[in-house]
Amino acid sequence: MRPRLPTAGTHFLDLSESCVARLRAAGAEAHVGSATTLPFAERGFALVCAFDIVEHVEDDRQVLRELVRVLADDGQLVLSFPLFAARWTPFDAMCGHVRRYEPPAVLAMLAEHGLEIVESGGYGMQPRQWLVDFGMFWFRVMPRRAMFFYNYVLMPIGLKLQQPLLLRAGTDALTNGSHDEVLLVCRRK
Repeated sequence: MRPRLPTAGTHFLDLSESCVARLRAAGAEAHVGSATTLPFAERGFALVCAFDIVEHVEDDRQVLRELVRVLADDGQLVLSFPLFAARWTPFDAMCGHVRRYEPPAVLAMLAEHGLEIVESGGYGMQPRQWLVDFGMFWFRVMPRRAMFFYNYVLMPIGLKLQQPLLLRAGTDALTNGSHDEVLLVCRRK
């Protein structure tokens, strides 16, 4: 609910009617719907962004099909998602992740949908296990307070401490194994 992109003139899609109402109030073109059936015309967008979406959906290939369907021929698709199944934590489950991605599977899935990676950038905080366990305890005991603390204290501190996102040509951020999450800028082959 705190988009970091301009809202005026931007199209958003969300499952939540209350989120859509708030986005519309901020000037967005917002729609209630699912990423598996986008309510947009084919090849209608020069820029399509799916930040932390595909890992939440059972049928991630259908989501990718839809994202490619609405992408203009010369458009760019920007995706972000968590990497490495071995880094799964209870926090992943709590925020509704279905999976974390392995880099070879990402490369295969993108190729299957006719996409190539133009740029990539790694990011993520990779907290120590004891910190995840501590946070999960508070989410179980006092979920509302824990969420407030996470959103308004921990997240701002974490964002200040993490390295800035640097996009580089190619797949290095996806394949070098040093990041917890990745942002990919893709285009049609």
